[in-house]
Amino acid sequence: NFITGIILKRVGKKYASMALQSAGTHLLVDFWTTIGAVTAVVLVKFTGAAWIDSAMALMLGAYMLRSGIKLVYQSVAGLLDAEDIKILESLVEIFGRFAGNGIIQIHHTRVIRAGWFHHIDAHIVVPEFWSIEKAHERSNIFEDQVIKAYAYGGEANFHLDPCKKKYCAVCDYENCPVRVKPFESRMPVILEHLRSKIEPKDTP
Repeated sequence: NFITGIILKRVGKKYASMALQSAGTHLLVDFWTTIGAVTAVVLVKFTGAAWIDSAMALMLGAYMLRSGIKLVYQSVAGLLDAEDIKILESLVEIFGRFAGNGIIQIHHTRVIRAGWFHHIDAHIVVPEFWSIEKAHERSNIFEDQVIKAYAYGGEANFHLDPCKKKYCAVCDYENCPVRVKPFESRMPVILEHLRSKIEPKDTP
Protein backbone atom coordinates (compact mmCIF):
# COMPACT_ATOMS: atom_id res chain seq x y z
CA ASN A 1 0.00 0.00 0.00
CA PHE A 2 2.80 2.41 0.88
CA ILE A 3 4.70 1.86 -2.38
CA THR A 4 1.54 1.93 -4.51
CA GLY A 5 0.33 5.05 -2.72
CA ILE A 6 3.59 6.91 -3.36
CA ILE A 7 3.53 5.91 -7.05
CA LEU A 8 -0.11 6.96 -7.48
CA LYS A 9 0.51 10.36 -5.87
CA ARG A 10 3.58 11.03 -8.05
CA VAL A 11 1.82 10.00 -11.25
CA GLY A 12 -1.25 11.98 -10.19
CA LYS A 13 0.82 15.14 -9.72
CA LYS A 14 2.63 14.59 -13.01
CA TYR A 15 -0.61 14.32 -14.98
CA ALA A 16 -2.66 16.66 -12.74
CA SER A 17 -5.10 13.85 -11.90
CA MET A 18 -6.94 14.39 -8.63
CA ALA A 19 -8.42 10.87 -8.94
CA LEU A 20 -4.97 9.27 -8.85
CA GLN A 21 -3.76 11.59 -6.09
CA SER A 22 -6.78 10.83 -3.92
CA ALA A 23 -6.35 7.08 -4.50
CA GLY A 24 -2.71 7.39 -3.47
CA THR A 25 -3.64 9.38 -0.37
CA HIS A 26 -6.23 6.74 0.57
CA LEU A 27 -3.62 3.97 0.42
CA LEU A 28 -1.12 6.01 2.44
CA VAL A 29 -3.76 6.74 5.09
CA ASP A 30 -4.47 3.00 5.31
CA PHE A 31 -0.75 2.30 5.70
CA TRP A 32 -0.14 4.87 8.44
CA THR A 33 -3.30 3.98 10.38
CA THR A 34 -2.26 0.32 10.35
CA ILE A 35 1.24 1.21 11.55
CA GLY A 36 -0.23 3.50 14.21
CA ALA A 37 -2.72 0.91 15.45
CA VAL A 38 -0.12 -1.85 15.67
CA THR A 39 2.35 0.49 17.41
CA ALA A 40 -0.30 1.52 19.95
CA VAL A 41 -1.19 -2.12 20.74
CA VAL A 42 2.48 -3.04 21.24
CA LEU A 43 3.16 -0.01 23.47
CA VAL A 44 0.06 -0.63 25.60
CA LYS A 45 1.00 -4.30 26.02
CA PHE A 46 4.55 -3.59 27.18
CA THR A 47 3.87 -0.43 29.22
CA GLY A 48 0.37 -1.01 30.50
CA ALA A 49 -0.45 2.64 29.72
CA ALA A 50 -3.93 2.44 28.19
CA TRP A 51 -3.95 6.16 27.37
CA ILE A 52 -1.47 5.50 24.52
CA ASP A 53 -4.28 3.87 22.52
CA SER A 54 -6.49 6.97 22.80
CA ALA A 55 -3.61 9.33 22.04
CA MET A 56 -2.68 7.36 18.93
CA ALA A 57 -6.34 7.33 17.82
CA LEU A 58 -6.47 11.13 18.15
CA MET A 59 -3.25 11.59 16.16
CA LEU A 60 -4.40 9.24 13.41
CA GLY A 61 -7.78 10.97 13.28
CA ALA A 62 -6.11 14.36 12.93
CA TYR A 63 -3.89 12.99 10.15
CA MET A 64 -6.91 11.58 8.27
CA LEU A 65 -8.83 14.84 8.71
CA ARG A 66 -5.91 16.93 7.43
CA SER A 67 -5.45 14.66 4.39
CA GLY A 68 -9.16 14.80 3.58
CA ILE A 69 -9.41 18.59 3.90
CA LYS A 70 -6.34 19.03 1.69
CA LEU A 71 -7.83 16.82 -1.04
CA VAL A 72 -11.17 18.64 -0.91
CA TYR A 73 -9.43 22.03 -1.12
CA GLN A 74 -7.34 20.98 -4.12
CA SER A 75 -10.38 19.52 -5.88
CA VAL A 76 -12.53 22.62 -5.32
CA ALA A 77 -9.67 24.92 -6.36
CA GLY A 78 -9.34 22.97 -9.60
CA LEU A 79 -13.08 23.09 -10.32
CA LEU A 80 -13.18 26.85 -9.66
CA ASP A 81 -9.98 27.47 -11.67
CA ALA A 82 -8.31 29.08 -8.66
CA GLU A 83 -5.05 30.88 -9.41
CA ASP A 84 -2.03 28.60 -9.20
CA ILE A 85 1.10 30.61 -8.48
CA LYS A 86 3.46 27.75 -9.37
CA ILE A 87 1.92 27.47 -12.85
CA LEU A 88 2.13 31.23 -13.38
CA GLU A 89 5.77 31.21 -12.26
CA SER A 90 6.54 28.54 -14.85
CA LEU A 91 4.83 30.72 -17.49
CA VAL A 92 6.98 33.70 -16.46
CA GLU A 93 10.05 31.70 -17.52
CA ILE A 94 8.46 30.34 -20.71
CA PHE A 95 7.03 33.69 -21.83
CA GLY A 96 10.35 35.39 -21.14
CA ARG A 97 12.15 32.82 -23.28
CA PHE A 98 10.04 33.39 -26.40
CA ALA A 99 8.84 37.00 -26.10
CA GLY A 100 10.40 39.84 -28.09
CA ASN A 101 10.40 40.50 -31.83
CA GLY A 102 6.96 42.07 -31.62
CA ILE A 103 5.72 40.42 -28.42
CA ILE A 104 6.32 43.48 -26.28
CA GLN A 105 4.48 42.84 -23.01
CA ILE A 106 2.22 40.16 -21.47
CA HIS A 107 -0.46 40.60 -18.81
CA HIS A 108 -3.82 39.27 -17.54
CA THR A 109 -2.85 35.61 -17.77
CA ARG A 110 -5.34 32.92 -16.76
CA VAL A 111 -5.00 29.15 -16.84
CA ILE A 112 -8.15 27.02 -17.01
CA ARG A 113 -7.33 23.45 -15.98
CA ALA A 114 -9.12 20.22 -16.84
CA GLY A 115 -6.82 17.54 -15.48
CA TRP A 116 -3.73 17.31 -17.67
CA PHE A 117 -5.21 19.66 -20.31
CA HIS A 118 -4.71 23.38 -19.68
CA HIS A 119 -6.08 26.38 -21.56
CA ILE A 120 -3.77 29.41 -21.30
CA ASP A 121 -5.37 32.79 -21.90
CA ALA A 122 -3.39 36.05 -21.87
CA HIS A 123 -3.17 39.56 -23.30
CA ILE A 124 -0.09 40.48 -25.33
CA VAL A 125 0.99 43.91 -26.51
CA VAL A 126 2.10 44.07 -30.16
CA PRO A 127 3.16 46.92 -32.49
CA GLU A 128 0.17 49.10 -33.33
CA PHE A 129 1.03 49.32 -37.03
CA TRP A 130 0.85 45.56 -37.59
CA SER A 131 -1.94 44.29 -39.80
CA ILE A 132 -4.39 41.76 -38.36
CA GLU A 133 -2.75 39.08 -40.48
CA LYS A 134 0.75 39.93 -39.24
CA ALA A 135 -0.32 40.12 -35.58
CA HIS A 136 -2.09 36.77 -35.69
CA GLU A 137 0.80 35.14 -37.52
CA ARG A 138 3.25 36.25 -34.81
CA SER A 139 0.90 35.37 -31.94
CA ASN A 140 0.30 31.89 -33.42
CA ILE A 141 4.05 31.24 -33.51
CA PHE A 142 4.31 32.43 -29.90
CA GLU A 143 1.40 30.19 -28.85
CA ASP A 144 3.03 27.12 -30.43
CA GLN A 145 6.36 27.85 -28.72
CA VAL A 146 4.70 28.29 -25.32
CA ILE A 147 2.64 25.09 -25.53
CA LYS A 148 5.64 23.01 -26.65
CA ALA A 149 7.65 24.25 -23.65
CA TYR A 150 4.75 23.94 -21.17
CA ALA A 151 4.72 21.05 -18.71
CA TYR A 152 1.14 20.05 -19.50
CA GLY A 153 -0.86 19.44 -22.65
CA GLY A 154 -3.23 22.12 -23.81
CA GLU A 155 -3.75 25.19 -25.91
CA ALA A 156 -3.04 28.92 -25.74
CA ASN A 157 -5.11 31.90 -26.81
CA PHE A 158 -3.65 35.41 -26.77
CA HIS A 159 -5.65 38.63 -27.02
CA LEU A 160 -3.87 41.36 -28.96
CA ASP A 161 -3.43 44.89 -27.55
CA PRO A 162 -1.81 47.72 -29.59
CA CYS A 163 1.31 49.31 -28.16
CA LYS A 164 0.04 52.91 -28.62
CA LYS A 165 3.68 54.09 -28.74
CA LYS A 166 3.96 53.57 -24.94
CA TYR A 167 6.54 50.79 -25.12
CA CYS A 168 9.19 52.16 -27.48
CA ALA A 169 11.98 52.06 -24.89
CA VAL A 170 11.34 48.37 -24.17
CA CYS A 171 10.39 47.20 -27.67
CA ASP A 172 13.16 45.49 -29.63
CA TYR A 173 11.23 45.33 -32.93
CA GLU A 174 13.56 46.56 -35.68
CA ASN A 175 12.66 49.13 -38.33
CA CYS A 176 9.57 50.33 -36.47
CA PRO A 177 7.94 53.18 -38.47
CA VAL A 178 6.14 54.71 -35.47
CA ARG A 179 8.93 54.62 -32.87
CA VAL A 180 9.12 57.79 -30.73
CA LYS A 181 11.90 56.66 -28.36
CA PRO A 182 15.05 54.60 -28.95
CA PHE A 183 15.09 51.02 -27.70
CA GLU A 184 16.89 50.60 -24.36
CA SER A 185 16.13 47.11 -23.04
CA ARG A 186 13.28 44.62 -23.18
CA MET A 187 10.65 44.73 -20.44
CA PRO A 188 11.08 41.55 -18.37
CA VAL A 189 8.17 39.17 -17.95
CA ILE A 190 7.24 39.23 -14.26
CA LEU A 191 4.59 37.53 -12.13
CA GLU A 192 2.99 40.83 -11.13
CA HIS A 193 2.21 41.63 -14.77
CA LEU A 194 0.76 38.19 -15.49
CA ARG A 195 -1.59 38.51 -12.51
CA SER A 196 -2.71 42.03 -13.45
CA LYS A 197 -5.84 42.58 -15.53
CA ILE A 198 -4.45 45.84 -16.91
CA GLU A 199 -1.23 46.89 -18.63
CA PRO A 200 1.55 48.01 -16.26
CA LYS A 201 1.41 51.63 -15.18
CA ASP A 202 5.19 51.98 -15.07
CA THR A 203 5.52 51.72 -18.86
CA PRO A 204 8.21 54.15 -20.13
